[in-house]
Order: sequence, then structure tokens, then C-alpha cells
Amino acid sequence: MEKTKLYQLLNQISDREIKRIKSFLQSGLSSDSPKVIKLLDLLAPSAAGTSAILDKEKLWRKIFGKEAFNDGRFRKLCTDLFSELESAIAHIQFHDNQKSKSVHYLHYLRQQEIDDNVMKPAISKTKKQLLNRKKISGSTYYYQYRIEEIEYETLQHSSSAWSPANIEALDQNLNQFFIIEKLRVALSIFSRQKYIQIEKELPFLNTIFQLIEEQQFLDNPIIKLYYYAVKTYQSEIADEMYYALKDTLLDCIDILEPSNSRELSTIALSYCIGKINQNQTQFYRESFEWYETMLANRLLMTKEVLPSTTFRNIVLIAIRIEEFEWAQNFIEENHGYLEADKQLATKMLSLGQLYFNMKEYDKVMESLMNVEYLDVSFNLQSKLTLAATYYELNEKILLTNFLPTFNTYLRRKKPSMSADKFHRHLRFISILGQMIKIEDHEIHKWEALQAKIASDSKIVSVTWLNQKIAEKLKHQVINSSDSK
Repeated sequence: MEKTKLYQLLNQISDREIKRIKSFLQSGLSSDSPKVIKLLDLLAPSAAGTSAILDKEKLWRKIFGKEAFNDGRFRKLCTDLFSELESAIAHIQFHDNQKSKSVHYLHYLRQQEIDDNVMKPAISKTKKQLLNRKKISGSTYYYQYRIEEIEYETLQHSSSAWSPANIEALDQNLNQFFIIEKLRVALSIFSRQKYIQIEKELPFLNTIFQLIEEQQFLDNPIIKLYYYAVKTYQSEIADEMYYALKDTLLDCIDILEPSNSRELSTIALSYCIGKINQNQTQFYRESFEWYETMLANRLLMTKEVLPSTTFRNIVLIAIRIEEFEWAQNFIEENHGYLEADKQLATKMLSLGQLYFNMKEYDKVMESLMNVEYLDVSFNLQSKLTLAATYYELNEKILLTNFLPTFNTYLRRKKPSMSADKFHRHLRFISILGQMIKIEDHEIHKWEALQAKIASDSKIVSVTWLNQKIAEKLKHQVINSSDSK
């Protein structure tokens, strides 16, 4: 059963939504088949992982009793339930969308040619409701356009054809909806061109740019935001557009729908990450501030789950700018939002790396030694941090024994990682192994190792390695000066 579309759909629907679906199925708006509802009652807990998975014969017996199993009838029952789920979900979505309900109500009144004494107050009420909404998005202008369209048809029906009616409002809302969605499409394409080849003509885009640059539509905050976001992909003015996007978004974030806030914040954050990759270190602080903003506005979670990769990125950036106390509070307060099977590993790895940068090495080993990391990437990060910790503590014997174990693990997992990742880690093990064999006074060997790294810096944790070698050389220079 778990491979069927029905089971996979139920697996991704929350308990709360299952209850709403069941209420709809029992409301009389659907077929209200007891057997369909019984099948839902049996499958939903199993799909949610709160009860054992039942095979179709066991499900049949619970629904049909002693009646002989009939595969065709069982398949038909599953098909009926899937169809009822589609109807229920569509109904719930429609029920939750007040804008759509209002427009469909007005459309019904217009189709039925209801008198103006009912029609016109209904239009006015709907307009007022839409204008009073606290959040806006591109769809706001779509629904305003639909309302203006219905009002236009009503006025045409009841007024002179020579009346200007509401044509200007109709046109303005259509234009704003079109411009916003066109900019969003452009943004989607430009953001993906960094990773995949997309050749796509975008008619009207230059015309839209020209209109905006002529100060038209700039009173619309969403148009302004998406214009700035698209323009961050034009290198000659990218930084200027990024800061304009940042200032405007922070000013407007409370009035935007979460989907738009998430989309635009992600673009701004991605811009900062790109700059970090170009060694523009001031953007670490920018990235950190975007993560703070997105956390405060709950823009990083999906179904109340914070992805472990996002969690780790936040911690590492906080460490990079030495926001240690903030990072520790973040880990403790937010690890419970991680995927259940990754909570402990992600928390302890993050704490281990935090304590390492705080030079609290005993706490590093407490955090990393007793956790099993199923994820290869987590395991590699843990081993890198432990190896560096042993070195910092001058535990040469422990490190001498640990590095071959690290090497063996790396080679065993080689098929699951890129060749570049494998060789970066292999070179780290090799360089660190050489470092623990060189005596402090052997300056020429430290210099040779430094030159070796400089000739090919494709090594994981290369900054830390260079730092440790530089410390050795500086120490010897000081000792040499003192002896003179």
C-alpha cells in the first residue's frame, strides 16, 4: 500500500487536515460512503507512522468482514477515496481563500443578473474587504482586477455605453498584476541560470524596466521589490540594487504575504552567499542579518520543520562572525524544529564546532565523541573537528591513531562523494599527519609545508592549517630573536 498514490498523499497530510477532510466527507457534500471513510480511518494513522502498515487483505477484512477478498473492488474503493480526497482538498482550499470566495460570489450574482440593489453593495463590500487586508501579494491585484471586471460588466449592463465606467481601475490592476508576475518569472529564470543553462526570451521585460525607470509603478512596493531583485543579476549595478532591495524589503516585510517575503529574502540571502564565495567577507554579517530576519518572520520552516542544512548554515555563519552566544542560544532554542531523525546529530555537531571556535576543547569532545552520524557529510565534519581538536590539545598519540581511522572511513565512503570532496579531505589528513611529525624548531620543514599548501590550496579547512603553520613559524622567529 505504501507505494500507491493514495498512501503517499495521505503520508504528507497533517492530522489536523485529515480531520477537516473527514468532516467534509461526512458533511453530505460528498458521496458519504461509510466504506470510503472507514478506509481513510485505517490508512491515515498508518501513513502518519502512528500505526503499522496494513496490507490490502487485512484492510479488506476490517472493512468488509468475512466477505471474500476481491482485488478489483478494493482497487475501486481506493480510487473512490482518492477522488474524494481531491474534492475535499479543493473544497478546503477554496474555503480558506476568502478572496477567491468573494470573487466567485460576485461572478455568480453577475451570471444570474441579480438586480443592482444587491449587486452594487456586494461589489463595494468586497472591494473594501480586499483593501483592508493586512497582507498583499501579486494575487491581490489579480483579484482586484477580477472585481473591477465584474463591476465593469455590471456598469455596462445598467449604464450608458458612453460612460468611462471603471476602465482606469481595471487597467491599473491588470497592469500591476502582469508586471509583478512577469518580474517573478524573470527572477526565477535569472536565479537558475547560475546552475543550469536556460535560454528563454522574455517579451515585454525591457518595456517593464523602462516604465519603472521612468518612475511609473514605483508607488507599488511589490513591483519595486521584484524590480530590485531582478536587477541584482545585472552586475554593473548589482550592489546598488541589493541594498535597495534590502532597505525596501525590511520596510515592507510586515505587509507582504509570507510566500513573497520568503522568495525575496531568499534572493537577498543568495546574493550575500555569492559575495562570500567571492571572498567579500563583509557579506558574512549581511547573511547573518538575513537569517535573523527570516527566523523572526518564520520564513525558513516548511511544515514547522527547519531543514538541517539551513540550521547548519546559520550556525556556521554565526561562528564566522564570532556571534558565539547567539549561536549557542539558537542551537538550544531551535534544534527541536529539526527533522526528528537528525535532531541529536545536528545539535551535537553544531555545538562541537561552536565550542571548537570558542577554544573550549573539552566540550568539543563531549559533544562529538558519543554521537553516531548517519549522514556522510556530518561524519566528515565531526572527524575534521575532532582531528583539529586533538592537534590543539597537543594530543599527538591520539591524533596519530585517529588519522588512519579517518582515512579508512574516507576511502570507504568515496563512492558517495565527489572526487573533489574526497581529495580535499584526503589532503587534509596528509598535511595534518605531516604537521605532527615536524619538530617545532624545524623551520625549513614548516616553510616547505606552507609552500606546498600554497601551491595547491584545494584542501578542506585550509585556513586553519595555514594558521597553525604560521603560528609555528612566528614562534620560532620570536625564539630566534630572543636568543640573539
